[in-house]
Amino acid sequence: SFGMFTGGAHPVHYETYFNFDSKTGDTLGLSDIFKPGFEKPLQTLVVNKFRKNQNLKPDQPLTDAGLFDDSLSYNNNFLLTKEGITFHYNIYEIWSYAQGTTEVFIPYSDLKGILRENGLY
Repeated sequence: SFGMFTGGAHPVHYETYFNFDSKTGDTLGLSDIFKPGFEKPLQTLVVNKFRKNQNLKPDQPLTDAGLFDDSLSYNNNFLLTKEGITFHYNIYEIWSYAQGTTEVFIPYSDLKGILRENGLY
């Protein structure tokens, strides 16, 4: 977690997650967790979960939820738990300061097809 205030109307606060292999101490990236070719299926899962969280219909633009653009992707700021993976979006990353931070949680059960064999659960 990181915060700063450089003047202006309000301070800025960021949260950044780091994930480590408990055996080696190495930092884990998405390619360590998911099979090659995971990018498109993971993006679809993130967008669909975001739509559900924001009560958006499948054909409704993501900008209707306040996003800057009509697109959303996973990012490298993720948290691994026993239940699944959470992608964290800091303020200004996908929408305005007033909307704050947001997270998209995807349970491992939804990720079975793209998790590596030596997976996390």
